[in-house]
Amino acid sequence: MIRRKAATVAITVGALLSWLPSAHAQSLTLTDPAGDTSRSGLDITTVKVRNRDHAVIAKVSFVDAVRGDLIVSLTARHGPGVRVISKHRPQSGDSTFLLPGSFAKAGARLPCRGLTGAWDDDLETVKVRMPSRCLAEGNYGAIRFAVLTEPAKGGGDVDFAPERANGDISHSAWIPRG
Repeated sequence: MIRRKAATVAITVGALLSWLPSAHAQSLTLTDPAGDTSRSGLDITTVKVRNRDHAVIAKVSFVDAVRGDLIVSLTARHGPGVRVISKHRPQSGDSTFLLPGSFAKAGARLPCRGLTGAWDDDLETVKVRMPSRCLAEGNYGAIRFAVLTEPAKGGGDVDFAPERANGDISHSAWIPRG
């Protein structure tokens, strides 16, 4: 009798737990048409953002990983936002840093130990990783994002994702933390 109750409890708990979300990172992947840039530069083709427990990871693919700047704007659902800037300079070296505000004017760089940007010219990609403590001190849940590129010397946007039907920049759907 005790074994039967234990088996019933185990099956019931197992069934209930199967409905819970897994502890894996939640992610969102967007595609952007090649050739839709306003000028020559980094032409985005795909963006995948993962909202993991300990870090937000964005992997962006391009038609060609040429010299230029990538900006990943991240906004917490109930809090502030940040901009991860990754400057691709194939000859002199790349740099990645953090700025306050997801769509704010330029401000002072924020400290963010562990922030990385890894450009791969062979794969035409960049992978940026921002530790979760660098957004709202790690106290956030869902995030949304927008990605844009600019020429290395400035002068306006080259490409962005996601974009609205009228061609304006938009933001992604909310991505739960996982």
